[in-house]
Amino acid sequence: MNKKIIVGAIIGILIIVGLASYQFLKPNPQPQFVEGEEMLEVIILGPDNNPIQNLEVDLWTIENQHGPPTAGYSFTDINGKVIFKIPEGDYLIGFNGVNFPKEFINPGQTQVPVKKGTNQETITLELNN
Repeated sequence: MNKKIIVGAIIGILIIVGLASYQFLKPNPQPQFVEGEEMLEVIILGPDNNPIQNLEVDLWTIENQHGPPTAGYSFTDINGKVIFKIPEGDYLIGFNGVNFPKEFINPGQTQVPVKKGTNQETITLELNN
């Protein structure tokens, strides 16, 4: 009787350890972003109208606007610009709150429609007083 209990307990522990290990060792899937033919240029300016470079710009589809970006992300270049190639539709532009510069106010999400061709949205940041 005691051997059955011990063997059952050992098997139970091995199952629990195996399941817990799988959660830590399984590969993290890379996010799948939308891709298309239309272009969305996002320009980020500071309060002095100078471009803000190396700022993460996130993009969400309207249908999936919570959590990590669902349509893509990129970092602004020397001109404060990022370019997304996406399908027509409505999107939300936002920022990574963890990496957002403390000297500026995070404006939250900005809704932008993307139509055929090149679309442009300029966001001017305000200083955080």
